[in-house]
Amino acid sequence: MSDKQPTTLLEALPQGVRRSLMAQKCTVKYEPGAQILRQDEDTRDVFFINYGKVRVTYYTEKGDRLSFTEMYAGQSFGELSAIDLQPRTANVVAIEETSLTRIRHTQFRSLLRNYPDFAHFVMCQMTALIRRLNARMYELRALDARHRIYAELLRMAENGKLENGQTIVNNPPTHTEIAARINSHREAVSRTYRALIREDLLEKATKKLILKDPQALQERIDQCLERN
Repeated sequence: MSDKQPTTLLEALPQGVRRSLMAQKCTVKYEPGAQILRQDEDTRDVFFINYGKVRVTYYTEKGDRLSFTEMYAGQSFGELSAIDLQPRTANVVAIEETSLTRIRHTQFRSLLRNYPDFAHFVMCQMTALIRRLNARMYELRALDARHRIYAELLRMAENGKLENGQTIVNNPPTHTEIAARINSHREAVSRTYRALIREDLLEKATKKLILKDPQALQERIDQCLERN
């Protein structure tokens, strides 16, 4: 493996292979609101996000929608079905104009076999996914709704923009989306946001949230966990 560790799916490929993908015109663009993948559909390809943002959601057997996460430029999705050839486990929708590089599942599996750096990177991505899901399961058991909202705000902040010690989250999820992610309801999210605004820990602006002191939210979560 090379000394420089890749940070994205495409970076894990040799430069010549990346150029070949571009030459094959594998780039696909989606408008905001466009459905990219549907849960249970029988497709296998992998997608790398060149720019834009997508939302990953899942519907239970009762029809309830659970929102897993949002994904950004540099991230990828679709690997599970490409590996095990099973139907899609979730829906993926473009939140804003999004450009994707599409890798056919047969090519993806060939890349796994032929390029150790690439295979290692994909394994690390799968491990990270498992860890994130485990963390969410733990939060559901150990934190009340208010502190789960704090935790979700901190996850959103990981992809936010740092500015003067504050974190700006552009195009944040709606209250309903946040509620779906943490297994709560919209009113709880609205109530928690209002309280944070009063405490000057959160500011809402047009199509953005400003977390004024993310560390304060983390400390509250830590204190809640210690009590439990």
